[in-house]
Amino acid sequence: MNDNLIPNRKSLREILPKSATRKTKREPMPTVEPSDDDQNPNQMVFNHRQKSLPKKYLWLGGALLVVLLIFGGSFYFTSVKAIIVPKQAKINIDNTVLISSTASGENLKFDLITKTLTAKQTVPASGEEEVQKKASGQIIIYNDHSSNDQRLVTNTRFETETGLIYQITDPVVVPGQTTTNGETKPGQITVTVTAEEAGEDYNLAKASFTIPGFENTDLYNNFYAETEGPIAGGLIGQMKIISEANKNKAQTELETELKNKLKTESVLEIPETHIALSEDNLTSFSLTQEGTTEATSATLVGELKVMRILINKADLASYLASRYVPDYKNEPIEIQSYDDISITLINQEDLTANNLTNLEVDIKGQAHLVWVLDEERLKESLGGLNKNNYVEPLADFPALLSIQLKFMPPWFSTIPSNPKRISIIKMLNE
Repeated sequence: MNDNLIPNRKSLREILPKSATRKTKREPMPTVEPSDDDQNPNQMVFNHRQKSLPKKYLWLGGALLVVLLIFGGSFYFTSVKAIIVPKQAKINIDNTVLISSTASGENLKFDLITKTLTAKQTVPASGEEEVQKKASGQIIIYNDHSSNDQRLVTNTRFETETGLIYQITDPVVVPGQTTTNGETKPGQITVTVTAEEAGEDYNLAKASFTIPGFENTDLYNNFYAETEGPIAGGLIGQMKIISEANKNKAQTELETELKNKLKTESVLEIPETHIALSEDNLTSFSLTQEGTTEATSATLVGELKVMRILINKADLASYLASRYVPDYKNEPIEIQSYDDISITLINQEDLTANNLTNLEVDIKGQAHLVWVLDEERLKESLGGLNKNNYVEPLADFPALLSIQLKFMPPWFSTIPSNPKRISIIKMLNE
């Protein structure tokens, strides 16, 4: 077929009208009448800008809040270090001093700490004899009154709930309370007591005691005692007869046994408030016989009394200050280091537990004396004061030579009222 006979073909774009090419019919937008609640365009733009304003001030507000928190927190946690210099004196000592078991005149008083070790042995016996014996045994004395030591004199009485009376035969020092990790425990010491009267009624397996001499004082309820083992040996009646040979043999063996026990046991604890005048213990041995119903034997009890001579640290410091410091007026005072002085008993080899009344000691060295300041009362006096007015109240503290305050944070000037936020740092002369 001839191509010339074929009519020209038109595309669809050419057929459709131009107005319909790539156009869709648009519906008219509905007309909405504005209401009172609607915002005009200008107001909408303004609100959009308002919402963006807090973002600009957020960092400034946060920074201000942090500053306020730091300032308020620092006020709450304000603390003060009080660097104090107490009154002091250094003295050179080379003197022989008389010490006594009782506070008499100007003599320095000494104390004793004691404990008794016991052992028993059964020996052959023959015959009987009439005897009157007082019971004896050990008790533990408790000091639940304060942290101060308490001295009890010879023949201090202890009373059971049933009215039985027992006495100590030597003066003793009962240590004060101790506090560890917030727990307070009473001080205690073990001593030997003897019944006031003879007889089996005073033999006890277990008992508690009060001290009649403290009645009607605040010490009465806070000093007490209890048995450590039985109190025995009381008898009015017949007792088995033991030959001297058997008695001497038992005495030697029991004394040796107890002294060997003493070498392996630490039986005496020196209170922190005292110093011991010698490294060696003083000992005294005694032998007693228990009552028995056995026909051919008897029981002997060996007792080894162990003692140390002590001097109260505060008493020693006050004694030395009164003799070497002209302006000393019996204020509380202490020795900074006891390593700088030596105290030696004269004729120590002649001393026994039974002849301790008046003793002589040599004291040599240099004592650094420091006046004792009531730190808790000082904190209470400082509380609430400031840098400009804290000096005048310190006139009530004659033991204080100077004081310097350091605040934390440093821009504060008022001393906290809470004593726990005041720390005392003591500076001593070289």
